[in-house]
Amino acid sequence: MPVARTPLPGSAIDQAEHLRSVMREGDRQLLRRDISRLFRSGPARTAKVMKHLRARPDRQLLVSTVHQAAEDLDGALDLYDHLRVRSLEYCAVAVLFAAVEGRPGRLPDVLRQLRRKQRSGDAELLRSATAVLPYGHTTARMDEAVARVLQYTSYKVAAERELHRARRLRRTERAQRETAATSPVLGAGDGRSTWWRLLRWVVALFRQRA
Repeated sequence: MPVARTPLPGSAIDQAEHLRSVMREGDRQLLRRDISRLFRSGPARTAKVMKHLRARPDRQLLVSTVHQAAEDLDGALDLYDHLRVRSLEYCAVAVLFAAVEGRPGRLPDVLRQLRRKQRSGDAELLRSATAVLPYGHTTARMDEAVARVLQYTSYKVAAERELHRARRLRRTERAQRETAATSPVLGAGDGRSTWWRLLRWVVALFRQRA
């Protein structure tokens, strides 16, 4: 039997490492062939391998896997279910996003199937994600939840930029709360407690600026 028609050998960890090795070689045709071989192991094993590919250096490999899985809508829906079982909800929605990207006619049916599976939250997240697509009308702004989906798609760069912005905003807000909580009240308490409050306030201020 030709190699292309046989599943990748080994455990899920072995399969993930094999795909990393092919990715490093830069042979796109070989990578596509071996991702197809991974799919021949079934959606449950594919989801297990994808869980091993969540590190930042593996992100582009995961994007390639997501987009190739999305070429077959029925297969994408099966993979979605198994990714969801493994608590990879954003990656699961990303597979469905890739399946409807450029094919907006598929979206209503996919949304109906998600609601039938009692995944209304995922349906809303998918609908929000597709709202950023340039279908010839004003696109919605990418929020953090949508960015967590799109980091596994061809929108990876923009999504990671939005996630970085959201993390920076949270750090700033946390520093501001710390500053407000430790801001010294002049004239209140003894001299020692006032100086400690002043010191904590200065430390929080420096953290905010950093």
